[in-house]
Amino acid sequence: MDYAATLKHLVAKEAGIVIPPNSFSKPSVGRSPSLNKSKGLSKCAKCGETRTGIGWCRPCNTTKLKAQFKNWTSGNEELDHFIRETQINANTPYDYIRWINFDSFSDLKFIAKGGLGSVFSAKSDAWGKVALKFLDESDNLAHDFLEEVRAYHRCSLGSGIVDCYGVSKDLDTNRYVMVMRYADHGSLRKYLTKYFTELSWDEKIILFDRISKGLKGIHDVGMVHRDFHSGNILRHEKLVYVTDLGMCRPENETDDSKKIYGVLPYVAPEVLRGTPYTQAADVYSLGMIMWEMSSNEPPFADRAHDYSLARDICNGLRPPIISGTPKCYVAAMLRCWDSDPKKRPTVDELIEISYKWRYLSDGKAPFQGPKTKKVRTGTIKSVITNPGAVHPQAFYTSRLLHYPNLPEPQNSDTFTLFDSTTGELHVMVRKQGPKKEPARSATLPPSETGNSDKGKEKARESFHNSRRESVKISHHRWSSFFNEIPKQVELFKVDEKEKQS
Repeated sequence: MDYAATLKHLVAKEAGIVIPPNSFSKPSVGRSPSLNKSKGLSKCAKCGETRTGIGWCRPCNTTKLKAQFKNWTSGNEELDHFIRETQINANTPYDYIRWINFDSFSDLKFIAKGGLGSVFSAKSDAWGKVALKFLDESDNLAHDFLEEVRAYHRCSLGSGIVDCYGVSKDLDTNRYVMVMRYADHGSLRKYLTKYFTELSWDEKIILFDRISKGLKGIHDVGMVHRDFHSGNILRHEKLVYVTDLGMCRPENETDDSKKIYGVLPYVAPEVLRGTPYTQAADVYSLGMIMWEMSSNEPPFADRAHDYSLARDICNGLRPPIISGTPKCYVAAMLRCWDSDPKKRPTVDELIEISYKWRYLSDGKAPFQGPKTKKVRTGTIKSVITNPGAVHPQAFYTSRLLHYPNLPEPQNSDTFTLFDSTTGELHVMVRKQGPKKEPARSATLPPSETGNSDKGKEKARESFHNSRRESVKISHHRWSSFFNEIPKQVELFKVDEKEKQS
């Protein structure tokens, strides 16, 4: 059952809107189609042709844009050709890149520095407040700059991708600049730092849904983000945008350089070992973002981001599960973290799951009823021993990662559970299924068979009683926490004596 389409139709029905049967059909891989959506659009008053978008007549608007070609140049022939090509083929007002004079910006203020450039805010007559992204070493129009502009254009009609209005050049520094939508709350990391205690799980699921849709906008056109982390997700008003497509490439494109860039805790283990980036690697990164929304801390902030951490990640190390996290959220997160890329869910699957979480509140999993969905998170203990004391060698901007001879990725037999009320960490292991006892001979006398069955029953009961004692948790909160862990995980606490032996 397609829950997404069903819910959209129900909402439209309540609003009194008639939706064509194929409105929610998936677009083909490649450039987002616009020409097929001419049904219901008005005709241009000037030329009489049907518009290709609301307020957009391709013949008339293309003619206007072509007339301006002689009035501007970026100073680079390849960039000029790309901008003009997008304008000639535009089907909507949002479907092309502009050349923008740098003189039109004022009141520049520094926001942040990333791994490959710096971001400033500025005032613009055309769009109000905008973000200006200066890429390092773009004075010669590096290949990466042009590739990022191309990626923004290719994904421009996808839901949840930040708008790139155009390109400019600062003549004082001779650096090229991307002009983008300004996000009032900044990155997801900054947003969580400020508002985490006020967010309910209902609101977190909405955030997760919108982040997933942004990533879907990239995957739907056959691309891979390759640098997906909380610093590259923007929160603007009630919307969420994916940004920083500098390393975004087609999934089937091979990288001859074999260089790996990114933020170590968000990079999939197979990528750390040199396997090409895939959409499944982006999903692994999304799983780390899910954990960040449950803990209010970036993953592995208490460790140096070095070879030792990369090796441990390949050996199955993952951040601790936070108590109070809805069990189906935990289940989806653990699937995203799987060491086998083929076992990870797709973004489409995650979006469908999030619809169930949000709308099918039947009093069962994952929230045990709608009341707890609305409760604010409040203050929780920090996973880091000293709150706010991030390790000096923990880096959360993209950088070159080179860790040769890492082990084959595998899932760990243990997980760590973090009690967010006390700050206690507990190591948990997967349950081992009870061994099957060998079948008895069918030729036993009835009396012996009966006695045997009774003996087996007593032995089984004794086994389970001792088993329960060995995994018993003294405090009630841990007992209730186990009820939140999904059946697929099947964890139990390691006895202290058992750990010492």
